[in-house]
This record gives sequence, C-alpha cells and structure tokens, in this order.
Amino acid sequence: MNWYKRLKYAQVWEVESDESFTEELKAFYELEYKYQCLKNFPFEGMDQRYQNIFNKVKESLTYTMQNLKGTLMSTFSGWLESHAITDPAVWSAKRVDPHGEGFMSSYDATEALEGIVGEYIRYSNGGQYPAYNRPNTETVFSNMLDQALSMENNFTSLQGVQNVIQEMDRERLTEDLYNDDFENFGMNERGEAFQSKEEAMAYIEERVGEASVQDYVFNFGKDELMSLLESQGQMENFMIELNQYIVFPLWYAYWGAMGIDTTRELAQDAYDDLENANTFEEFHLALEVAIQTCHQNGSMLEYLEEYGGEEYGSDPQEIENIMNELTEGKSNAEWDEQLKSVGVKIPMAVIKHNKEMAKSE
Repeated sequence: MNWYKRLKYAQVWEVESDESFTEELKAFYELEYKYQCLKNFPFEGMDQRYQNIFNKVKESLTYTMQNLKGTLMSTFSGWLESHAITDPAVWSAKRVDPHGEGFMSSYDATEALEGIVGEYIRYSNGGQYPAYNRPNTETVFSNMLDQALSMENNFTSLQGVQNVIQEMDRERLTEDLYNDDFENFGMNERGEAFQSKEEAMAYIEERVGEASVQDYVFNFGKDELMSLLESQGQMENFMIELNQYIVFPLWYAYWGAMGIDTTRELAQDAYDDLENANTFEEFHLALEVAIQTCHQNGSMLEYLEEYGGEEYGSDPQEIENIMNELTEGKSNAEWDEQLKSVGVKIPMAVIKHNKEMAKSE
C-alpha cells in the first residue's frame, strides 16, 4: 500500500460528500458502520490513538446526521400532512384544498368532481378502477348525490342551500299573494279559499318550513342544484362533505385493511423521535429509524425527492437503489480495509461475509 493510500485510510472519519441528500446518506451509512465497528470490536494500538479516531468518527457522523435531519423532518412533515390521513374531516379538506395537491388544486369544479367520482368508483370496486365496463360517471354522481340528500343533516352546504330555497319559496308565494286576493290565492294553492290575509301568510310560512333540497331537485333537477350551490359559494364545501361522508368511508375501508393506521403511527413516531432527540444516542437511533421508515414506505420516497433530492437531480428510484445497496452492505468490505489499517480487529466471519456481499450482484 503506497503512502498516500495509507494516509487516506488513516483518516477514516473523512468521507467525501457534496452535502446533497444522497451523498449525505452514503456518508451516514459509511460513518455509522465505522462507528459501530470502533465501538464493538477490539482495537490494536494506543488507547489515546483509539479515542482520537473514535471521537473524530463520531464527530463526522454527528455532522452528517445534522445535515440529514432537516431533509428527513421536512419529508415526514410533508408526508404526514398530506398522506395516510385517517381523520375524515381533515382528509376531505385536503382533497379539495385549492392551495394543496388535491383534486381542486387548479380550482376547477368540474375536474374536482370528476376526481371525486373517480375515487368513489375506485374504492367501490375494491381499490381498483374497473378494467372493463366502467360505470357512467354521470350515473355514479347521481347516485352519490342521492346519498348526500339522504343524509342532508350532515351536509352544511345543503343546509345553506335549503335556506336559500326556502327564501325563494317565500318570495314567490308572497308575490303571488300580493298579485291576487287571498281568496283566489288559496284556491290556486290548496283548492280552498283563505278566510283572511293573515291565514294566507301563515300558510306561506308553513309551506316555506316544509321546503327541502330533495323537493327542489325533484322539481328542477340535479343540474339546477349544482348551479345553486355554485352561485351561493357552497360548491367547495359541498365537495368536501361529499368526500367526507360518501368517499372517505370507502377509502378508509380499503386502506384500513392494508394497515394504514400502523403506517401512519410509525411515521408519526419517527418524526416525533427525530424532533425530540436530545442526546447523541437518542439522535442516532431516531435517525436510523427515520431512514428505515422512509426506505420501507415507498410513497415517502416521493417526498424525499421533493424535500431533498430533486435539487441535486435525484429521483425516488435512485434513492431507493442507494438505500438497497447500502442496506445490503455492498461497501462494507472496502470500509473493513480502512478500519483494519488503523488497528480495528474485525472478526474473520464479518470480513468473509462482507466480501461475499461485495461480490454479489
């Protein structure tokens, strides 16, 4: 071994990195491996030299961990905010948030409704879009609207529209009364004359109280209801409630069976532990868990790209490949040589295993 290589190997704590997420990830795995070997295997040499090497590896590892923490915290925060949400009200609002990544990100009501109907079709069909004979979206939406009308008390948007419908009825009936005498008004409305104007007004209030969205739809059609919702500024609220009370139960039935609650709990725990870590040991463990959580949760890699990889040209597949390679220990044999050169007594079984992993495809 030439003098330059000996010098390079002697400084086992120096790991090249441009501080991008992927490079810092590689640095973390390398320094973590060296740290564990120094901590757990015998060392041949002076105690002072060992302590110096150990401290410098730990110092470099801490620096790398700090660089990774920001990206991982942003990743978990973004993922938890918009993924695996199991609160129906929050889930529904996120889906229709005009400033978020939901169906109304472009704030196009038609596209948003198509997205909602599509989700309903998907989760009515066991989480998959029908390959053949996909149902007519207008028919599906009509059925969804019927369900909404049947649970009208849950839909504040429909209650608001009902108030408008009742006021429209009051104005129409009152105008008819004032355009005619109360006797003829009674004959036209109920086939029997009223005995006084006060009796006619009481009848109007009774009719107004009975007016419902269902009656409005029956008389004027569902398209008119949608126009009324839009004109009253209730369209967004209606779509949130449509998601909350009709789509979410189907969505959650599917993903609940797939373990979504456990997935979210693990992600939340990883985020909390990373945020609250105080000592090196706590930080070290929390970061390891966070990286493994990202590795095991494919959808989270998309957020790693957004919060840490995209700026440097990385993509989720590249990050996953790097994680797979590092987890499999394909570089451990090279690190063993560096550690051996400074006096770490690595067991032969470990060296043999690492060499086999380095040769494997």
